[in-house]
Order: sequence, then structure tokens, then C-alpha cells
Amino acid sequence: MKLPLLEFLACPLCAAPLKLTIFSSGGDWIDEAVLDCACGNRYPVIGGIPVLIEPSLRREILGREERAFWDRHPDLRPSGEAAPDDESRQDKKSAAAVWGYQWQDFHELWQDAAGEDQFYRWIAPLGPQDLQGKTLLDAGCGTGRHTLYSARHAKLVIGADLSFATRVAAKLTRDVPNAHIVQADIYRLPFRPETFDRAYSIGVIHHLPDPEAAYRNLIPKVKRGGSLTVWLYGRENNWLAACAVETVRAILTRHLPLPLLKALSFFPAAVLWLLIKLLYAPLNALAPGLSARLPYNTYFMLFYRLSFRHQWMNVFDKLNAPIANYYRHEEMQAWLDGSGLAGVRLSHTNQISWSLHGIRS
Repeated sequence: MKLPLLEFLACPLCAAPLKLTIFSSGGDWIDEAVLDCACGNRYPVIGGIPVLIEPSLRREILGREERAFWDRHPDLRPSGEAAPDDESRQDKKSAAAVWGYQWQDFHELWQDAAGEDQFYRWIAPLGPQDLQGKTLLDAGCGTGRHTLYSARHAKLVIGADLSFATRVAAKLTRDVPNAHIVQADIYRLPFRPETFDRAYSIGVIHHLPDPEAAYRNLIPKVKRGGSLTVWLYGRENNWLAACAVETVRAILTRHLPLPLLKALSFFPAAVLWLLIKLLYAPLNALAPGLSARLPYNTYFMLFYRLSFRHQWMNVFDKLNAPIANYYRHEEMQAWLDGSGLAGVRLSHTNQISWSLHGIRS
């Protein structure tokens, strides 16, 4: 944790400012500390990452890591903090386990040359110039690759994620002065209202128990005149994922042990990789008019520019989620119409997914 982050943090339960007590630090990096709120809740900073999750869910997600932290600081051990009722706690715990495993394993994908281009496809209509000098929220940051890309232009970026992917993200951005990582629940983000100039969430909320509630929860964190951009799975032109793959995921693969599923995902990823290399790429070069009629052409040619590991991760990602939602145009337009945002724009990204963009008026 870098000290400038403190001014942006608030208690996820009452939104009050937090008091920092440092136990271990080096230079500008705070490795171990606690954050105290006047409401009586206390949050650990472990390995440089503020874990700002309500206490009962935090204990379930961190497990031994949290117990070991309080064993090192027994005088500060919390006792019986009140936590809000949360019927979706098990869903959140499952999601944190899946994405923590996935992103710690596929931690190096930020190095793909086309990854940054893909990022800007997802946050359309924003480009690098729209991030210049802005304070940003990356809600559901995973490995921190999008936090890293946007930090190249923004004044400051905070990446937040519920899972142990934050461990990867913190390492990736540790030496980037204007990039910060927080472990937090998207439904109870540890920031005061109107903190950010722009917020984005890429490929996250369609995996949540109440995606629209998560979307609406992001809006108050954006300043008046600021923007919110969210990317989600689409249903139109996406029969392979939304029907075939989704059926296999729901019935079988989401129940498999993650190491086994990762190994099994290699084989469909290899078949898909060969299909792109041997059919889609040559046709795009020799007969672009014909190739444009192929299903998933735009999407597959984007992945043609990425590594095989990226393709493998993409297949694994589609099969491992505890929850997956795919949306139609009219559903996404209804979200925008009911959001209260101005200047709304709905983009059919790669013809198979949706980017929702609007300005808080």
C-alpha cells in the first residue's frame, strides 16, 4: 500500500474515514498495517494490500491468512464486529476462490502486445486521451493489467477486487506511483461518494449474483460529470458461448476441481487456436469479404493477435465461473435508461458483447 491511497479510502460499512496504524514499511510501501474506523470495525493491510471487506466475508475469503495476521497482532484482534446480512455471501466466496486461482495462474497476460488494444475496445468510447489527468476506479481489477494500462495516462488509478488476484495486481503495480490496489467487495466499495472522475468494470459483474445492483452501486462513486463504463457478455451472435458452452458450464465444468478443469481446458483451447490459425487468419488475408461472414470473425481475429496462453485462459474462464449471465440488447438498454446517466452509449463490442457507457449528470 502506498500512503497517498489513504485519502481515498473509507469504511465499506459506514463510509467514514479510516485511521492508519503502520507495523511494517519500506520506503513508500506499507507492507503491514491496520485501518480503524470510528464505527468500531478494523481492517488489515496484508502484504501491502488493504483488505476492506466486511468482517464475516473477509474471514471466509482470507481464512488462515487473516488468522495469522491477528496472531501477529493479538492486542488488535477484532472481536464480534457486527456484519450486515448477506444472502449472497456463498456466491461471493465461490467467485473469489475461482478468480483468485485463475488470475494467480495466468498472471503474465498483461505482457500480450494486443492486450492494451483489447482494453480500449472494452471501455469504448473512451480512449487514452479521456483518461489523461483523471482519477479512475478499476472495479474488479483481477491481475491489475487494466489498472497498469490506464495508469500510463491517468492521474491516479485504484484497482479493487474481491479475490487473491489482488496479490498479483499489487506486485504488478507496486512500482507504479499512481496505481493502487484494494481488496474489496464491489457491492460495498470502500470509497466515499463522488470519488472518481471515471470508473470502469470489465468482465466482472456478469459473474455476480445481482449484476444490475452491482452496476448501480458503481454510479454514486463517480463524480458529477464523470463517466461509468461497464463491459458484459452479450447473447446476440454468441450462440457458442451463451448456449453450448454455458450449458456445459452450468451442468458440469463449474463443479470440477479448478486444477483439473484448467488442464482439460487446454484441449478445446488448442482446437480453437488451430481453427483461428488455419482457417480464420488465412481467409482474412486472402478473402476478407468471405471471412467477414464467418461466425465470431472479429472476436477470433482479436485473439489471433494474443498468445496461446491467453486463449487457454479465455476457454478456462468461460468454463469455471460459479455464475455467468449473458444479456440481450433490450436488457442492456433498460439498464442504461434506468441508470439516470446522461449521454448514454451502448456498443456491441466485437459483435458478441456489450459496453455500457454514460455520464453522471
